[in-house]
Order: sequence, then C-alpha cells, then structure tokens
Amino acid sequence: MSFRIVTGDWESVREDAQKVRIEVFVIEQNVPLELEWDEGDDVSTHAIAYDEQGQAVARFAAQDAGQVG
Repeated sequence: MSFRIVTGDWESVREDAQKVRIEVFVIEQNVPLELEWDEGDDVSTHAIAYDEQGQAVARFAAQDAGQVG
C-alpha cells in the first residue's frame, strides 16, 4: 500500500482535513463538533495522507511554535 502526502495551509486542505477529523474525533471519539475547530487551524501547516484510491485517510498539523495536533 502506498500513500500520497499533500501539505498546505488550512484553506487549501480544509475539506479533506475536516472529513478526517470528523470521522476520527467527532464520530469515533465523540468529541463535540463545536470543540473540534479552533484558531490553531488557520496558523498551522497541515498534511493530509491519501490512499491509493485518493481518499483522505490521515491528517497532521504543526504550528511554527512547535505545537503538534
């Protein structure tokens, strides 16, 4: 199995990042949707992993201050 990694700011990856986060945090871990989005999204560099079918399957974010989410 291989993956394709795409990096970008929040605006460029928002749609796929939100899909992954909703699946993992809201659905699987029962985090309230209103707690899932914050100001850190706008200032982070995001990475999205896509599987061989082009589906977003993982997400990573890091801020310049060294915070990882």
